[in-house]
Formats: sequence, C-alpha cells, structure tokens
Amino acid sequence: MNQRIMRHLINAVLFTVIYYFIARDVQLDQAAMFGMIYFVVSLFIERLMSRSRERRMQGAQQQVGTPSVSIEALVTAIGEAENIEAVSFEESRIKITLNDVDRVDQEALKAVATNGAYLSGNQLQITVDEQADQVADEIRGMITNG
Repeated sequence: MNQRIMRHLINAVLFTVIYYFIARDVQLDQAAMFGMIYFVVSLFIERLMSRSRERRMQGAQQQVGTPSVSIEALVTAIGEAENIEAVSFEESRIKITLNDVDRVDQEALKAVATNGAYLSGNQLQITVDEQADQVADEIRGMITNG
C-alpha cells in the first residue's frame, strides 16, 4: 500500500477513535462514518494540492526555458567559471563568491537574472524560482569541468 494512503488511513483511524471517545452520545458507526469522510477528504485535498504544485512547477520550467542555456548565460555574465570561487544556495537564492568583481557584466547579469541579482563585496546573490539547488549544482559542475 502506498505510504501516502497509509498515512491518511492511520490519521483517519486515529480521528475515529478520538472522536468516539471524546464526543458524547456518538455511536461507533457514526464515528467510523466521520473517520471515512475524513480519510476521503484528506486524500482529495492532498491530491488537489499536488496537482496545483505540479502545474506551478511546469509553468516555472516553461518561463525559465532550458536551464542549461540560462545557466551558461549566467556564468558568462559573471565572468566565466574561472571567476567563481564558491557556490552555495539557500531556499530560492544562489550565493556565488567571486574572485574578481570587475569581470561581472552588469547589463548581461540584469538580462539573465530576471528575478534579481544583488552584489555586495565579492558576494553575488541571485534570486531564482524553486530550482536553486539544481542551478547551484550545475554551476558547480561547470566550475569543476571548466
């Protein structure tokens, strides 16, 4: 049995038991009916939320286009892979430590980093959608290969 369904089933059984013992004047068959309703509604809500998330992810991927092309353009705007000292990510931001800030092409960076890029000292922070970990990993791969 699927873990997701099992989790909802366990929650429904717990809900039924708690409802039966806490509510006064409730028979077991009524509590079981409420437990089944809870089970079906919770599965339905989770399914709706997962479909909504899938649609948002597909929309974000269509907006970004091919991630490799955007990442290559980003690395070029930063001043190539040799100018990158370190790459990390946090939630929806990529943090890049630069060797030489003067090599950054500000206009190209603005064109590529449409969600925003902030340069402070030799630290560059770029806001991305939900793919910050994937983008950071691909940049790291370009650093080691380049």
